[in-house]
Amino acid sequence: MADEAVKAAQVWVNKTYSGRSGYTTVNEDGITGWSTMYALTKALQLELGITATSNNFGSGTLSELERQYNTISMGVNDKNTNIVKIIQSALFSKGYSPGSISGTFGPETESAISKMKGNMGLSEDGKVTPKVFKALLTMDAYVTLENYGGTEKIRTIQQWLNKRYINRKNFYIQPADGVYSRGTQQALIYAIQYEEGLSDSVANGNFGPTTKNNLPTLQVGSQDGTTQFVHLLQAALIFNNFEVDFDGIFGNGTKEKVSAFQTFSGLMGDGIVGAQSWSSLLVSTGDPNRKGTALDCVTEITPARAQTLVNAGYETVGRYLTNVKGTLLNKKIQSGELATIFNAGLTVFPIYQTYGGSATYFNATQGSEDAKMAYTAAKSYGFEEGTIIYFAVDYDSTDDEISSKILPHFQAIYSTMQTLGSYKIGIYGTRNACSRVSKAGYAVTSFVSDMSTGFSGNLGFALPENWAFDQISTISLGSGEGKIEIDNNIKSGRDNGVNKVIKTDESIIEQELRTVAAGIFPFSEISNYRVEMDSEPHIIVNDRYYKLEYKASLDTDIGESNSLNSIVISEGKPKITTSLLTTLTSGESIASELELDIDTNKLIYSFASNINNGFISTYITLSSDLEVEYNYEISKAVTLTSGLVTTPKIIFTLTLRNPDDPINPNVVPVEVVEPYLD
Repeated sequence: MADEAVKAAQVWVNKTYSGRSGYTTVNEDGITGWSTMYALTKALQLELGITATSNNFGSGTLSELERQYNTISMGVNDKNTNIVKIIQSALFSKGYSPGSISGTFGPETESAISKMKGNMGLSEDGKVTPKVFKALLTMDAYVTLENYGGTEKIRTIQQWLNKRYINRKNFYIQPADGVYSRGTQQALIYAIQYEEGLSDSVANGNFGPTTKNNLPTLQVGSQDGTTQFVHLLQAALIFNNFEVDFDGIFGNGTKEKVSAFQTFSGLMGDGIVGAQSWSSLLVSTGDPNRKGTALDCVTEITPARAQTLVNAGYETVGRYLTNVKGTLLNKKIQSGELATIFNAGLTVFPIYQTYGGSATYFNATQGSEDAKMAYTAAKSYGFEEGTIIYFAVDYDSTDDEISSKILPHFQAIYSTMQTLGSYKIGIYGTRNACSRVSKAGYAVTSFVSDMSTGFSGNLGFALPENWAFDQISTISLGSGEGKIEIDNNIKSGRDNGVNKVIKTDESIIEQELRTVAAGIFPFSEISNYRVEMDSEPHIIVNDRYYKLEYKASLDTDIGESNSLNSIVISEGKPKITTSLLTTLTSGESIASELELDIDTNKLIYSFASNINNGFISTYITLSSDLEVEYNYEISKAVTLTSGLVTTPKIIFTLTLRNPDDPINPNVVPVEVVEPYLD
């Protein structure tokens, strides 16, 4: 809503500074905001003689203001009417009335400054110090913002911090809006460092080894005097949503809240605040050297690696349902891996992640597609109804991006999964992303990416109430065949994973057919799709370089079924005679005429390793468009739940194209083909 006083400020600053190098005009709409504050900041810099202006009121502006004016008040350093008008314009923009934009620092301006400083928690003396001027040219609020979750108790702490530490060199006036934020958390770290006796040149607002090592142990009977550690402990508890009196006295009430926080965070709930409790209160990882009982990894859990994990005390493993299309990283659950995990006494929680590394990935359409893909993959592995699948938001999403991108994405996941049935939704992401998606009702548990302590979505946010796994470090375990790199996770017990899956004949067959092409690009792309056993062609990839499709069936009559080209596969080895290899590779001479490089022999051996026992044949056909098609017809022996063995068949058809020759698309240069067949 437009404010005439704000509009008057915008009109004045534009009229006074438009045309001057370094100034950017602001819209004269009467709506306060950062653009107005930026314009006033540049105006101040020009008055100070700073030609390289910036939206940022940084150290250069601050030091020049200190040098030329220091404190500005009624009758003191107030002769520059433009600087006084900048102060008055900023006051109007922040909701304080100086009466008018007159250029005279009179009683009304002094009163407005006094009121604002009182709201900040500072003395109400009407004086504009350089730090007060810096705060004046921000959009920080100094009244409780209840609509944004602000509380009076947090505002009281913010005011207390401002009052106690305002004279320290690198401590700047914080919002007093009652909202726990990144800035408030950093102010708390500065305060701790000051109480530890760190000098201004050492204190930096970061929770490092020196800060951690200097923290005192607090317990019942501790009380503030010359230092204020109990106050700071109580502030940290309140910021983490554990309400306690902010009085500087460690009594039974504080002990009760400390114990509750420790238990919630996966620590020993003894009510004594030592290094681990301080760490969990102050930084998202807590103590990164803690050993968790859960993990996630992109590496297959082999029997040797499973034993390494068991020996290290791990209980629950997070593994991926699918690979990322178009990449070579084989991170998904491998054939037989779940049995290995369960046989070792471990449990599993499934993770679904394709890209998810930037805001552009997230939208409702993609969310619905992700739900379908995750559902299909989870079903193929036999995960039972009620299993929680964690969908990843693997980047530092801003609050605005969560509103516009992440929430619609997860709403679509939730609604689509509700239609499909069976599985519950979890979220992997920052504290803020997990909390907001969960509070919206789209996730039942959170897998928190707390390793990234500096993420805007972690710093200044409490651990989500529904956290199941807290990812705090990356470590290596074991040696030799048992060596494995993992992300070390603390487990809350809200999700202990699953210790079994239900395999149907259909899911067994589908999983086995998906694995025949594992590691053989581009055929391995089928791992991202459900295998339809309907004898109909299904396109996997169709781009300017090639088309790849498949058809599958329990009916062995599909395909050419040419016994002359059929190769027996036994224990992963193809039985190829010299005459048969000559027949099979005859197509390569045709390919050579088309400038193709098809290594049939190499492909057969690669497929054979995945097939183990079965048959394979390869042959060339012509499409209706007279494009050359390379066919790979595979039959694999599959053992069903009853113990009976069946031999389903899958046929891959690869059509190669020349994107530079639309008239003769089947004439493909060697350099185009090779990346897809190596």
